[in-house]
Amino acid sequence: MAFTQSCSKIEEGLELPDENASALHLPKESEAYGKAVAQEIRNIALNFSKKGIDYTRVNTSPVIKKQVITELYKDIPRVVQTTSTQANFTFESRVPPENFSALTDAQLRLIDKILDEYRISKSDEALFKKLKILNEEIYRLPEIEQERLFNLSAALYYGLKEINSLKKEGLMAPTGLFSSNNPRLKSFSKNGDGGSGGNTGECKQTESATAIAVGSEIVINGVKHVVKQSAYAAARALWIVTACLLQTSSGPDCEALAIRCVEKRYKIVNGRPVKMECAPCRSFCVSNGYWNHRSCPLN
Repeated sequence: MAFTQSCSKIEEGLELPDENASALHLPKESEAYGKAVAQEIRNIALNFSKKGIDYTRVNTSPVIKKQVITELYKDIPRVVQTTSTQANFTFESRVPPENFSALTDAQLRLIDKILDEYRISKSDEALFKKLKILNEEIYRLPEIEQERLFNLSAALYYGLKEINSLKKEGLMAPTGLFSSNNPRLKSFSKNGDGGSGGNTGECKQTESATAIAVGSEIVINGVKHVVKQSAYAAARALWIVTACLLQTSSGPDCEALAIRCVEKRYKIVNGRPVKMECAPCRSFCVSNGYWNHRSCPLN
């Protein structure tokens, strides 16, 4: 099915890109990772086009949703942990809290920065400029902490470029077509015309984008699959964001948890009371589907 559209400091370790690489000054390994993500996204689009799947109806037709998810994850790496005999087809993509436990505070801070820029940037080009600046911060981290962050940056850079190319070729739906699927998740400029280089008209689900950095659990009809950080997972996370795919399970009541945080006000750090930053913790909860008890403990 085709869609028509009218209109620093450089540390030793990871090898630097050549002169033909992206403007982000990514290491070669991450350049290759980002390009692999882009190829996966193209494969997804070509498969849906070949089979004539109208995924623009993914949030309005249960039949289409089941077809889309089945195709999207038909070759998912399987680590089955739970089973279910549910009558209704369900889908959920989530980031387990334990996936964050191995990350340092510096890594978590930069992941938050990158995803914040992804969410608030008015266009892809604006995001890419921010990523270039953030990559300089990544180079200042110890070498062992860099790769995961560079891969996130590369996946966003090459993945979003590929999505724009596919739209121009008529292989992905025009910008804005999906925004009506979930008005709560809209993030766009009213003056956007859906041209290249922008995210106008699309909703941005950062809980899916987080999976690019740390991996995810995919739960299909009650069967849980664990997907590590990989080009496979990153491409599907970006596709889910682009399609504004609604999930069928509900997360925690972030508003209620934020109120509890404000009421409690302080946490104890090294024997001293420290005021909690409840607003960032609420945003984290909305984006990731769970409350960050390390930053804002409620017990």
